[in-house]
Amino acid sequence: MNSNRKTYSPLRIETNCAFIHGTYWMSYCTIGGFMAVYLAYKGLSDAQIGLTSSLVYLIGIFLQIVIANYSDAHFSVPIKRIVISMYLAAVVFAASVNYLPLPIAFMMIAFSLAQAFSHATDCFINAMIVQFNNLGLPVKYGWPRSFGSAL
Repeated sequence: MNSNRKTYSPLRIETNCAFIHGTYWMSYCTIGGFMAVYLAYKGLSDAQIGLTSSLVYLIGIFLQIVIANYSDAHFSVPIKRIVISMYLAAVVFAASVNYLPLPIAFMMIAFSLAQAFSHATDCFINAMIVQFNNLGLPVKYGWPRSFGSAL
């Protein structure tokens, strides 16, 4: 018997995934609800705010494709490491918008990248549960996803 093998509790994994989904949706709703107010406070015009909002989702679509292709090509890289990297990128770009005196164009790009990285993580969070199932762990998807959305 291999004593180095880790044992995982499906309930613990499900609970962690529920809280990951919860924090994702809480941040998504908060940022989506206050994006216009925040960007107006930072000096963007209404047209620039609309363009920034559009950029968030266009870049997010592109990021999902690029990162999913990377994930598919590099099986040795765990999805949780990819998700953590995406969140760290989002934090770095968000901090640059908040704390650095950026010109408006750079602020729009940095904000768009921060939100795009954050929004693009949703499909990878879902993929983590599938990855656990592929490893033979009987991890459920339904209640963690719905609990996370309810938060």
